[in-house]
Amino acid sequence: MISFLKGILDSVQDETIIIDVNGIGFSVQAGASTIRRLPPNGDKVKLYTYLHSREECLSLYGFYEQNELELFRLLIGVAGIGPKAATVLLSFLDPEKLKTAIIRGDAGTLKQAPGVGKKTAERIILELKDKILKITPSENAAMSSFSTEEDDALAALVALGYGETEAQKAIRQVLEKGTATNLTATELVRTALKKIG
Repeated sequence: MISFLKGILDSVQDETIIIDVNGIGFSVQAGASTIRRLPPNGDKVKLYTYLHSREECLSLYGFYEQNELELFRLLIGVAGIGPKAATVLLSFLDPEKLKTAIIRGDAGTLKQAPGVGKKTAERIILELKDKILKITPSENAAMSSFSTEEDDALAALVALGYGETEAQKAIRQVLEKGTATNLTATELVRTALKKIG
Protein backbone atom coordinates (compact mmCIF):
# COMPACT_ATOMS: atom_id res chain seq x y z
CA MET A 1 0.00 0.00 0.00
CA ILE A 2 1.25 3.48 -0.91
CA SER A 3 -0.16 5.82 1.74
CA PHE A 4 1.18 9.03 0.24
CA LEU A 5 3.64 10.44 -2.27
CA LYS A 6 5.95 13.33 -1.50
CA GLY A 7 8.11 14.71 -4.28
CA ILE A 8 8.36 17.24 -7.10
CA LEU A 9 5.38 18.00 -9.33
CA ASP A 10 6.57 17.13 -12.83
CA SER A 11 3.44 17.75 -14.89
CA VAL A 12 -0.34 17.56 -15.08
CA GLN A 13 -2.04 16.03 -18.11
CA ASP A 14 -5.84 16.07 -18.03
CA GLU A 15 -6.66 14.08 -14.86
CA THR A 16 -3.19 12.59 -14.45
CA ILE A 17 -0.52 14.05 -12.18
CA ILE A 18 3.11 13.02 -12.60
CA ILE A 19 5.16 13.25 -9.39
CA ASP A 20 8.93 12.78 -9.36
CA VAL A 21 9.84 10.88 -6.20
CA ASN A 22 13.63 10.49 -6.05
CA GLY A 23 13.91 10.09 -9.81
CA ILE A 24 10.89 7.79 -10.23
CA GLY A 25 7.84 9.27 -11.96
CA PHE A 26 4.57 8.20 -10.37
CA SER A 27 1.37 8.59 -12.38
CA VAL A 28 -1.52 9.60 -10.12
CA GLN A 29 -5.17 9.92 -11.10
CA ALA A 30 -6.89 12.90 -9.46
CA GLY A 31 -10.08 14.89 -9.56
CA ALA A 32 -10.49 18.57 -10.38
CA SER A 33 -10.56 19.59 -6.69
CA THR A 34 -7.06 18.17 -6.13
CA ILE A 35 -5.64 19.44 -9.43
CA ARG A 36 -6.87 22.99 -8.70
CA ARG A 37 -4.79 23.12 -5.52
CA LEU A 38 -1.53 21.85 -6.97
CA PRO A 39 1.56 24.10 -6.87
CA PRO A 40 3.38 25.09 -10.08
CA ASN A 41 5.41 22.43 -11.89
CA GLY A 42 8.80 21.97 -10.22
CA ASP A 43 7.50 22.66 -6.70
CA LYS A 44 7.24 20.15 -3.86
CA VAL A 45 3.92 18.38 -3.46
CA LYS A 46 2.40 15.74 -1.18
CA LEU A 47 -0.65 13.68 -2.12
CA TYR A 48 -2.46 11.07 -0.03
CA THR A 49 -2.96 8.04 -2.23
CA TYR A 50 -5.02 4.91 -2.75
CA LEU A 51 -3.75 2.03 -4.89
CA HIS A 52 -6.66 0.50 -6.79
CA SER A 53 -6.21 -2.97 -8.25
CA ARG A 54 -8.52 -4.25 -10.99
CA GLU A 55 -7.75 -7.37 -13.02
CA GLU A 56 -4.19 -6.72 -14.27
CA CYS A 57 -4.38 -2.94 -13.94
CA LEU A 58 -3.04 -0.90 -11.02
CA SER A 59 -4.14 2.72 -10.66
CA LEU A 60 -2.98 5.22 -8.09
CA TYR A 61 -5.53 7.85 -6.98
CA GLY A 62 -4.33 10.99 -5.23
CA PHE A 63 -5.93 13.51 -2.88
CA TYR A 64 -4.73 16.79 -1.48
CA GLU A 65 -6.19 16.15 1.98
CA GLN A 66 -6.48 13.07 4.20
CA ASN A 67 -10.23 13.51 4.73
CA GLU A 68 -10.80 13.34 0.96
CA LEU A 69 -9.01 9.99 0.87
CA GLU A 70 -11.12 8.70 3.77
CA LEU A 71 -14.34 9.65 1.96
CA PHE A 72 -13.02 8.11 -1.27
CA ARG A 73 -12.46 4.80 0.55
CA LEU A 74 -16.03 4.88 1.89
CA LEU A 75 -17.53 5.77 -1.50
CA ILE A 76 -15.82 2.96 -3.42
CA GLY A 77 -17.19 0.53 -0.83
CA VAL A 78 -20.70 1.32 -2.09
CA ALA A 79 -22.00 -1.09 -4.74
CA GLY A 80 -21.84 0.50 -8.17
CA ILE A 81 -19.42 3.28 -7.17
CA GLY A 82 -16.00 2.88 -8.74
CA PRO A 83 -12.91 5.05 -8.27
CA LYS A 84 -13.80 7.37 -11.15
CA ALA A 85 -17.33 8.02 -9.86
CA ALA A 86 -16.00 8.61 -6.34
CA THR A 87 -13.41 11.05 -7.70
CA VAL A 88 -16.12 12.94 -9.61
CA LEU A 89 -18.25 13.22 -6.46
CA LEU A 90 -15.30 14.57 -4.45
CA SER A 91 -14.52 17.05 -7.23
CA PHE A 92 -18.12 18.24 -7.41
CA LEU A 93 -18.74 18.45 -3.65
CA ASP A 94 -16.09 19.31 -1.08
CA PRO A 95 -15.80 16.80 1.78
CA GLU A 96 -17.95 18.78 4.22
CA LYS A 97 -20.78 19.32 1.73
CA LEU A 98 -20.65 15.69 0.70
CA LYS A 99 -20.80 14.45 4.31
CA THR A 100 -23.64 16.87 5.08
CA ALA A 101 -25.66 15.71 2.07
CA ILE A 102 -25.23 12.06 3.10
CA ILE A 103 -26.09 12.71 6.76
CA ARG A 104 -29.18 14.70 5.81
CA GLY A 105 -30.31 12.15 3.23
CA ASP A 106 -30.11 14.86 0.56
CA ALA A 107 -30.19 12.79 -2.62
CA GLY A 108 -30.91 15.93 -4.66
CA THR A 109 -27.48 17.39 -3.90
CA LEU A 110 -25.71 14.11 -4.70
CA LYS A 111 -27.63 13.78 -7.99
CA GLN A 112 -26.16 17.08 -9.18
CA ALA A 113 -22.78 15.36 -9.58
CA PRO A 114 -22.22 14.12 -13.16
CA GLY A 115 -23.09 10.45 -13.58
CA VAL A 116 -24.93 10.11 -10.26
CA GLY A 117 -28.58 9.16 -10.65
CA LYS A 118 -31.38 8.92 -8.10
CA LYS A 119 -30.82 5.23 -7.27
CA THR A 120 -27.06 5.69 -6.88
CA ALA A 121 -27.56 8.73 -4.64
CA GLU A 122 -30.04 6.84 -2.46
CA ARG A 123 -27.67 3.86 -2.24
CA ILE A 124 -24.81 6.13 -1.13
CA ILE A 125 -27.01 7.61 1.62
CA LEU A 126 -28.31 4.22 2.74
CA GLU A 127 -24.88 2.60 2.96
CA LEU A 128 -22.82 5.52 4.26
CA LYS A 129 -25.01 7.61 6.54
CA ASP A 130 -24.22 5.65 9.72
CA LYS A 131 -20.53 5.39 8.82
CA ILE A 132 -20.30 9.15 8.22
CA LEU A 133 -22.05 9.88 11.51
CA LYS A 134 -19.50 7.73 13.35
CA ILE A 135 -16.54 9.69 11.96
CA THR A 136 -18.22 13.10 12.36
CA PRO A 137 -19.84 13.04 15.82
CA SER A 138 -19.77 16.84 16.12
CA GLU A 139 -21.95 17.19 13.02
CA ASN A 140 -24.27 14.55 14.37
CA ALA A 141 -24.66 16.45 17.64
CA ALA A 142 -25.16 19.77 15.87
CA MET A 143 -27.84 18.39 13.61
CA SER A 144 -29.66 16.46 16.32
CA SER A 145 -30.05 19.72 18.27
CA PHE A 146 -32.42 20.99 15.58
CA SER A 147 -36.14 20.14 15.64
CA THR A 148 -37.87 18.84 12.51
CA GLU A 149 -39.04 22.35 11.53
CA GLU A 150 -35.57 23.78 12.11
CA ASP A 151 -34.02 20.92 10.15
CA ASP A 152 -36.41 21.57 7.24
CA ALA A 153 -35.56 25.27 7.35
CA LEU A 154 -31.85 24.44 7.22
CA ALA A 155 -32.41 22.18 4.21
CA ALA A 156 -34.37 24.95 2.46
CA LEU A 157 -31.61 27.51 3.03
CA VAL A 158 -28.97 25.11 1.73
CA ALA A 159 -31.15 24.41 -1.32
CA LEU A 160 -31.29 28.19 -1.91
CA GLY A 161 -27.52 28.17 -2.21
CA TYR A 162 -26.40 29.25 1.25
CA GLY A 163 -23.57 27.43 2.98
CA GLU A 164 -24.41 24.91 5.70
CA THR A 165 -22.48 26.81 8.38
CA GLU A 166 -23.96 30.18 7.36
CA ALA A 167 -27.49 28.75 7.33
CA GLN A 168 -27.07 27.08 10.75
CA LYS A 169 -25.74 30.32 12.23
CA ALA A 170 -28.70 32.33 10.89
CA ILE A 171 -31.23 29.82 12.26
CA ARG A 172 -29.54 29.78 15.65
CA GLN A 173 -29.68 33.59 15.75
CA VAL A 174 -33.41 33.41 15.09
CA LEU A 175 -33.85 30.76 17.80
CA GLU A 176 -31.98 32.85 20.36
CA LYS A 177 -34.90 35.27 20.43
CA GLY A 178 -37.46 34.31 23.03
CA THR A 179 -40.33 34.98 20.62
CA ALA A 180 -38.92 32.57 18.04
CA THR A 181 -40.36 29.41 19.58
CA ASN A 182 -42.67 27.12 17.61
CA LEU A 183 -42.01 28.81 14.27
CA THR A 184 -42.81 26.83 11.13
CA ALA A 185 -40.02 25.99 8.70
CA THR A 186 -41.29 28.69 6.31
CA GLU A 187 -41.29 31.33 9.05
CA LEU A 188 -37.81 30.26 10.13
CA VAL A 189 -36.51 30.55 6.56
CA ARG A 190 -38.10 33.98 6.10
CA THR A 191 -36.61 35.30 9.35
CA ALA A 192 -33.22 33.65 8.79
CA LEU A 193 -32.99 35.23 5.34
CA LYS A 194 -33.28 38.65 6.96
CA LYS A 195 -30.36 37.75 9.25
CA ILE A 196 -28.26 36.60 6.30
CA GLY A 197 -29.28 39.48 4.07
